[in-house]
Amino acid sequence: MSKLNILLFSAFAFFATGANAQADETLQFVDKDGNVVPDGSTITVNEAEFIDDGFGGYYQISTGLFVENTLPETTGAGLDIEISRIDNGTLQYCFPSNCVTSNTTGTFSSPEGTLESYETRDFQTEWLVENYGQCSAKFTLKVMDVKYNSFGLPIGYTLRDYGPTVTVNFVYDDPAGISSTEADANKQEVERYTLNGSRINAPMHGVNIVKYSDGTTAKQVVK
Repeated sequence: MSKLNILLFSAFAFFATGANAQADETLQFVDKDGNVVPDGSTITVNEAEFIDDGFGGYYQISTGLFVENTLPETTGAGLDIEISRIDNGTLQYCFPSNCVTSNTTGTFSSPEGTLESYETRDFQTEWLVENYGQCSAKFTLKVMDVKYNSFGLPIGYTLRDYGPTVTVNFVYDDPAGISSTEADANKQEVERYTLNGSRINAPMHGVNIVKYSDGTTAKQVVK
């Protein structure tokens, strides 16, 4: 075999090995029932939840995911995020420790943390929406080696390997969720706010929070 053929064969073997590399399964994405979400999966979520924060409130759409540590020991964890689309609002991710928010496309990382032995933790990642649209992001778990101080507290993290990846498509179609029933026809508007909590006396361009006489609250898009 010629020297050139050997080099070509070596290059092919290198790329073939890389193509067959599998994610470290120490950490796993799971659903609320504990079912594993396979590496490379793409899911779509569109269930908007209204959060009343006392300032007019807002809607958010959660991934519905959890992360499981499969080992009988504390394991370091990290997260890489690649946002390919965000029509409006903010993507908030609080895994594995402190919360970070992003409102533009790009690649980001969250602060590292630890999961206890066999712990299953809420992924705590939501799209905080302001209007109709979509947000798409790819999440990659990272398995970290942890350095502890003399008090047993983590003081440093080193990447051991990359774990599974899941792409989530958030879709916000109908934030108000108002049905055209007779009861709805009888209720009256009593208050109206902007998204930042300022009270207004008439519809204002953008997203309005409307409170009704029956105690319900709805989000209204005014064009």
